[in-house]
Formats: sequence, structure tokens, C-alpha cells
Amino acid sequence: MKRLWIAFIAVAMVLVIALPATAKKPDRPKPPRAVPIAVHIDAGPMWVHEADDLISYTVTLENKTSTDITDVAVKLTTTATGVYQGPIDEWEFPADAVDGVVPANDSVSLKFYLSVGQFAEADDCEVGDECGLLATAAVLIDEVPLTQTTMTTPLMPYPACGFEYRGLVQANEVTVPVEAHDVDLCIWTPPQTGVWKITLAPTPPDKQKGPINAVVAVRDGVPGNWCTLLDSDNDLVEDPESTFTRKWRAGDADVFGWVYLPGDENGVARDGMCLHGGAGGDYFQVGNPDSFYLRANGTVTTEWVPPPPPPENQ
Repeated sequence: MKRLWIAFIAVAMVLVIALPATAKKPDRPKPPRAVPIAVHIDAGPMWVHEADDLISYTVTLENKTSTDITDVAVKLTTTATGVYQGPIDEWEFPADAVDGVVPANDSVSLKFYLSVGQFAEADDCEVGDECGLLATAAVLIDEVPLTQTTMTTPLMPYPACGFEYRGLVQANEVTVPVEAHDVDLCIWTPPQTGVWKITLAPTPPDKQKGPINAVVAVRDGVPGNWCTLLDSDNDLVEDPESTFTRKWRAGDADVFGWVYLPGDENGVARDGMCLHGGAGGDYFQVGNPDSFYLRANGTVTTEWVPPPPPPENQ
């Protein structure tokens, strides 16, 4: 047994002698450097569909220390060209905050505005694609980079409906073809808001064995926010359904219904949100409040319905 132990010790000594003279214990990983300011970026809407959609960025700086941090700046980096849109410049702190100061144990939010058409990624993004619009918010203290964060807004282009209005709409009927086999969903930017009558001449299938569903749907920039109205005793009221739909056979009359495209309601702008929309009445930001989304399986005729004249003074 002693000889066996002696052999083990001899082997261990040989291994120790064989180690290089510079060998040492591996370094322990260094703890991450504490960053005194946390940065977060939000953007609305959650998705965009056309060049005229406006993206609103909110960059929030959170001071995680008990001391005011001064000489703070934020730089928003994107592929967008041109100037930032909106009332707040890209380097300006909010009006109620001290410029360049993030108070102790507090936060400051800054606003940035860009339109989709300013992004380089939008140039080659076509219908059917999904393209990411990247934005990076970097925090600098006394012009020295501190930390940054990046977020992406998905761009999913939809085609324009192709309406060609002849001058002022007023009560003139405007006919625009919208073919279902060419366009599944298109962007409708009418020249004015209010009530519109939509007439649909459905496209019959090649081999019709029974009636088809003739469907028209109009919504704002948020899926589920419907603009449809229901004609009840000559009163236009909100439609509890999302579309107006009829069973239709070749030779039947055209299908028609009404939609209300919101403008100012009693002097308060609805920002493009349809009456029959919004979870619990909450507003969801849309990219372009002037644009709406139309889906139809046929040829559509649109007619603006002028509001009734005010009652005469008694």
C-alpha cells in the first residue's frame, strides 16, 4: 500500500513541474458597472402602414440615484432623413423640467416625432412585407455616452384604395373601383369626414353554386375599431356589427350601407377613432387620423352624405 501512495505522489509532482511558470488561477468575472440612469423607449402606434403615418417616440430617463444628474442629453438615432416633427426638438427637455437635469430618484420623459416616409427602410418595403423601423435612444452625460436602448416599429404596407375625387365632394357621387381579387385591404383617405354611403356591386365567383357573402368593412387604424352605421327608422346609429353583410346572388341588387368617419366631435378631435371602437372607449393611437381602412369584395361607390341643415330659429 505504501508503494501505491508513493507512486501517486510522484505522479502529482511530475504534473506540477510540467505546468508553465506563468500559470495562475482564472480571473473572476467583474460585476457589471452600475449605470446611474436607466433609459426606456416607447413608440406609438404599435404598427404602421403608410408613409404618412406619424410615429411618436417617448424616451424616459430614470435617475436611480439619490443625487441630481446634470448635463444629460438624449440622442435618437434612426435611418430617417429630414427634420424631427412636432413641437419638441430632439435635444430639448420638457417645458416643466430643468434642461439637462434628471432629478434624484425621479424620471424625465422626452418626445420625438418621425413620419414613416422619412425612414430608409420604408423605401423598399412593399405590400405583403413586414419591415422593422429601428430607433435607438442614447443617453449622454457631459457629451460622454452612458447607455442606450433600441426598439422596432413594424411597418406592414397596405395599398391605397385609389379614390380619385373630382374637386369638392359636397353631395356629388364618386365612383371608385375596389376589386377584391386585386386588393384585400386598402387605405381610404377621404377628402372630408362625416357620413358616407357605400354601395357595393359584388364580384360574382367564376362558378356560383349558391349565394355569396357580400361584405364591406371600414375601420380606423386599429383592427376592431369599426366605423359602420345602421339605418334604423331613418336615424344613423352605431352598428353593433363590424361590417354590413348581405347574402347575394348574380342579378341581385347592389349592397349598401353607411359609415361615419370621425372628425371633431363637439369641438373635441377624436384623432381618427371611429365611434364603434376603442376598448372601453379608450383611444388607441393611430398613425394617420385622416386615413381609414376599407375591405370589400367587389366594386365600391362612395357618396358623401351632407349633414342635415340646422333647425330654423323659431
